[in-house]
Amino acid sequence: KLQLAGLRESCEAYLAKHLCQDSVCSTWKASHMLGLSQLGEKCKALVMSEGRAVLEGGGFVELPKELALAAVADEKLNASEEAVFEAVVAWGEANKGAGSVQDAVADFVPHLRFVEMGHAFIYNRVRQSGLIPENILFAAMAKITDEMAQRCEPGVQTGISFRKQKYGCCRACQKTPQRVSA
Repeated sequence: KLQLAGLRESCEAYLAKHLCQDSVCSTWKASHMLGLSQLGEKCKALVMSEGRAVLEGGGFVELPKELALAAVADEKLNASEEAVFEAVVAWGEANKGAGSVQDAVADFVPHLRFVEMGHAFIYNRVRQSGLIPENILFAAMAKITDEMAQRCEPGVQTGISFRKQKYGCCRACQKTPQRVSA
């Protein structure tokens, strides 16, 4: 009669076929609200594969908390931790309502991989934002220092092996952990 099921399937197929970085977040949100799980899975897959571009594109702030949190928590998100942090802050600012940004992003904090961020970014951006408790930042910095020491050759003086005998390692080796392994 009205063939609404067919129309719905056609619309879902069209949206899935025409997904792009610019529209994926609004499409993911709509698919979540309408219970279109297959379309939602395709949207999430695109967010994961094109993570940096999606996060920096601005649409991420449209996502409901459940979807934004799922994206940030997923190991497959192809984006630097710095880009993830900036997207979380932007999401918090857009979704804080009458509360604070710190309250809005509190559930995201356990999923941020501070040890994979650059030291300068943590010090200059994350710390200065005031959104992350000092004890979490201290623990991350301690872990970064420990990991740097483990990457350097053992048996040489500490101070991260005097920067691995003046920049032979830690700065030059660039053995930075990646969020996504290729």
